[in-house]
Amino acid sequence: MVYHRSCYKSYTSKHNVSVSVGNKSNEALDEETKNRVSSARTRSQSILIDWNACIICNNKSYKKDKKLIKIESDDRVGRILSAAHHYSDFHLISKISQKCLDMSNEAGQAHAIQTFDQQLYAIAQQVKWSRPDIFESHILRLGGFHTLSCFITSLGKLWADGGLRDLLVDSGVYAGSTAEQMLTGKQFNRAVRGFTIVFEALKILFVTSFIHWCRTADHFDKIPDVFWDALLEFHRDVNRSSLSCDKLTSKTML
Repeated sequence: MVYHRSCYKSYTSKHNVSVSVGNKSNEALDEETKNRVSSARTRSQSILIDWNACIICNNKSYKKDKKLIKIESDDRVGRILSAAHHYSDFHLISKISQKCLDMSNEAGQAHAIQTFDQQLYAIAQQVKWSRPDIFESHILRLGGFHTLSCFITSLGKLWADGGLRDLLVDSGVYAGSTAEQMLTGKQFNRAVRGFTIVFEALKILFVTSFIHWCRTADHFDKIPDVFWDALLEFHRDVNRSSLSCDKLTSKTML
């Protein structure tokens, strides 16, 4: 894929992107999205993509700019995709997906795999749905970070009203607004730390209740000594910070 330097600067300009987004209401964006998906479908059926032309303006020369530069860095691709998201440019994302398919076919791969962040993933899926005849073997993946963010959001959906929000706030560890953002997939680092603290607190309560039950029901003699030895060794390893992944797995299985 190639581009003109002037086209790239104009297309990815922060000023142009902000002006374009600021001039559109939510209703206008929804209507434009439908129109672009429809136009992407009709253009894909009638127009072949010229990979020797600029990916942005579709011309081999733009005004006085006749030099075409090959896209070779991930940063360039990321900036173009980010701008395409703000412009809701389904046709450009469609061309990039088509290029990925062509590269996979040249390499002898039956399926093309692309990874997007959460915003571009939604647009790419709409492009795929609008052109099932072309992108049938195209596999779209959500990036690892946004996958984890969605997982954290699911925890908030399940347990926020079940006491998790109150536990985070009433314990004095997090403020109410921070806890609310954590449970909706935002504040990622704080959410991971907060859920880890909650998990450790629940495990401590579980072990404490188990020992209390053994003491009141007089069941200590029925528990094998190997269990207490393993638990004591595990406690020592944690205090010495010498617990390896293999040891943790073996103790967990035990």
